[in-house]
Amino acid sequence: MEQIQGDRSRKIPWVSIVFLILALLSLIFSSPSYSGYSPAYTLISFLVPILLLIAVAGFFFGLFRFFASADQKVKNTGVHILLWSLGGFVAVIGLWFLLETSYRPMPVYSVASPGMPTQGVGQGTAYYESDMAKSASSMIAPPYYPYPYGGEEVPVTDTREFLKRDYHATMRTREVPELARRIETTVRGFGGRIDQVESSSKSGYVGFVVPASKFEDFRTELESLVNRRFITVNISSQNLLPQKQNIEEQQKSVEESLAELRSERKKIVSAHTSVISVIQSKIDANAREQSALRSEITNDPNRQSQISSRLNVLAYEKANLDTDLANENSVYSNKINSIDAQIKNMETILTAVKDQDQDLLDTVATVKGNISIQWISLWEIMHLYLPGFWIPAILIIAALISYFWERRRLV
Repeated sequence: MEQIQGDRSRKIPWVSIVFLILALLSLIFSSPSYSGYSPAYTLISFLVPILLLIAVAGFFFGLFRFFASADQKVKNTGVHILLWSLGGFVAVIGLWFLLETSYRPMPVYSVASPGMPTQGVGQGTAYYESDMAKSASSMIAPPYYPYPYGGEEVPVTDTREFLKRDYHATMRTREVPELARRIETTVRGFGGRIDQVESSSKSGYVGFVVPASKFEDFRTELESLVNRRFITVNISSQNLLPQKQNIEEQQKSVEESLAELRSERKKIVSAHTSVISVIQSKIDANAREQSALRSEITNDPNRQSQISSRLNVLAYEKANLDTDLANENSVYSNKINSIDAQIKNMETILTAVKDQDQDLLDTVATVKGNISIQWISLWEIMHLYLPGFWIPAILIIAALISYFWERRRLV
């Protein structure tokens, strides 16, 4: 009886040991590192080839002891070494496979990085977007209207809002292509437009535009596609009121200049008409006088001499009047062509300003967005539901309970 109790007291608590090993691995995997990987990844990557070499050496050492000795105890020891080496080899291969297929590096926090992880409505950690997502985000970056406005102050009395909103989300799922298709259907269902789609078994990306009037309903529907723990959302809003005010000031200035040019054109036309009228009246009077003189019949030599002299003067005056008329028309033509060119230029500028204003209103009337879809492993799902060090704590508690339960059973 004492021998049996001694054997029980020396029994190894394998269940507790397994729980402790799992707790240790979970603790290592739960600890972030500034290198972008947890310490477990670096440690196991370094130890895997060494452990495999030890397992292979142990396997052949066990075979050697089994076949090289006639002593049964030595053979049994060789069998034990051989089996433990095989078990270790399989365990190391399994651990390496698990590490390579389901491990995702931790985010590296950088203040200057545009892909800084952000915390949104989701409860889990937000990871970096892929290079594809970041490049697409840069392609749909919002334009500036119409120029960069640095430090302009908007009067507090102007309470108008021209909000431009951008929507960015990261979704985690086990079925990336299926979720990408559902997102496309949702966007089109709310009258939106798909700008870009990328999808693979491990990652995906959807860029889209939806009407601002339907954005809230669209967002509710979209975010219901996955559990709230599997989505992080970042919404940015910017009031384009400074740009709108600048466009309005430009439009007002152009319209005032255009009105002044048109008024000046009317004055030029009026002055030209007045001058032409005076010159033409003089030409008409000259013509009437010449006609009267030529129709006068007289035999008086003195009178004939006076008529001839007067006709010569009138002809000279007529030539001068014709010259004045030609000069006036030439000057008027130059002035009117110049003012018309300025008016046309101002009308072109006014059209461009109105186009800018319409572009701004169109931008406000829509919401641009992009969704990064990332595959999630079962280990990461566990961490989303039990974040931080909950899993190691639960395993340690299970190891303690198992140990004390075993001791109580053996007593």
